[in-house]
Amino acid sequence: MTGLHFQDLVVAYGTRSVLRGVGAAPLLPGTVTALVGPNAAGKSTLMRAIAGILPIARGTIAVDCTRIEALRLRERARWVRYVPQTYATNARLSVYDAVHVAAHAAAPDEAPHRIRHAVAQTLARAGLADLSERLVCDLSGGQQQLVALAQGLVRAAPVLLLDEPTSALDLRNQLEALRLLREAATRDGITVAVAMHDLALAARHADRVILLSQGAIVADGSPGDVFSDPECGAAYGVDLVATRSASGALHIEASLP
Repeated sequence: MTGLHFQDLVVAYGTRSVLRGVGAAPLLPGTVTALVGPNAAGKSTLMRAIAGILPIARGTIAVDCTRIEALRLRERARWVRYVPQTYATNARLSVYDAVHVAAHAAAPDEAPHRIRHAVAQTLARAGLADLSERLVCDLSGGQQQLVALAQGLVRAAPVLLLDEPTSALDLRNQLEALRLLREAATRDGITVAVAMHDLALAARHADRVILLSQGAIVADGSPGDVFSDPECGAAYGVDLVATRSASGALHIEASLP
């Protein structure tokens, strides 16, 4: 049994259920899964519940053969890394130090020279090497988002969850960020799940798409299958058409009904 497993997850805020018995087939190592759906569908809540940031009222979460739903946050971080949508820090850290702190926290027993090598390698891959001495708080929102991505990648756990990692990035950096995630999934054999609003990016870069609506999974499969499913347009309240070009690329068009 490998990958990320979650079954019958229930998360509630007071008396209001946000996730209602959510479960899916395992998210497999080496793959990228896009979590899509309209605002308030439950994408961020699902990720934060898996990461242990939000408590679950019911359900099971496992990575490979290890049940993690009862683990404390620090223990769970060995199995799941979560990258939020916005970078938040009160510390005046340089880009290098911010990524170094993340690397050390993920592998506190690692030899210092190995951590330094991993940090340098990750900064280069993320295009941040030239910014390594800059303070994170002085960077643009997009640059801060790249730093958060580098923190997630520098010593990735078996499962990497990212909440809208491209939302503040320009087009080129969106493609670079998704390329980095694909490389990490393939190179390191990790399970990557990404909450996304951009269906075109999901169609192009994800192996699998999970569509959430009103706290439940309403479609799950390949991008072509999910975006061709009438449930997808209905969830967004639009008419959605998925077509393939002569090269096989999947294109998504949406219009108001």
